[in-house]
Amino acid sequence: MTATFVPDQDYPRVIDMCTALGVPDDDRGMFWRWADELPGDRAVDELNSYIDVLIAQRCRRPADDELSRLIALGLTDDEIRRRVVLLVTKPESFSRCRPSRA
Repeated sequence: MTATFVPDQDYPRVIDMCTALGVPDDDRGMFWRWADELPGDRAVDELNSYIDVLIAQRCRRPADDELSRLIALGLTDDEIRRRVVLLVTKPESFSRCRPSRA
C-alpha cells in the first residue's frame, strides 16, 4: 500500500524554513510530519536529535544557511534547538499550549 502525499496549507512555510536552515531535500518530509505532531514529546525528541546531527555537520563544515549563522553567533545547542522547534511548530499549535485568557 502506498501513502498519498497531500500537502496542507502549512507545507510552503515548512519548506521555506527547511531551505533557510539548509535541511536536505530528502529530509523535508520529516519536518512536515514534525510540524503536524509538535508540541508532542516524541516529535520534539526526534526533531532535537535531528537538529543535533545538523549542528555537528555545520560545526565541521559551515554552509550558507541560517543554522550556520546561529552557530557563528555563538548560540548554544539548546538555544538553537528551541529556536528550530518554534520555527517548525505550526502557529495554530500554540493555542493548544497556552492557557486561555477568557
